[in-house]
Amino acid sequence: MAIVANSTKLGTYGRPALAWIVALVFFFPIFWMVLTSFKTDADAVDPDMLLFFTPTLENYTNMTENMPVSSPIAETVHQTYVLADTQGYGERYVPRLIDMMVKNSGGS
Repeated sequence: MAIVANSTKLGTYGRPALAWIVALVFFFPIFWMVLTSFKTDADAVDPDMLLFFTPTLENYTNMTENMPVSSPIAETVHQTYVLADTQGYGERYVPRLIDMMVKNSGGS
């Protein structure tokens, strides 16, 4: 004969409520980091601007302007070129990859 446990209100409502509380506790720091990323540096440390502030994309603009992206992209394209050539696909699309690498590096 199978043993069937009687469900209680604590089991029915308590476990989902506890799961939601744990999920919110783990999610809140991620939410706070994303929220703070839309603040200026001055607003990020100002206690008066915790939740009500004017959002800005200044931090993301500075990040993309100051990041040397072309070097990792060129290295990735080069590795793709070597892999494609090694596997025998070089004649089909490798010339276009080389043209793209020349264009990205500022060549003519």
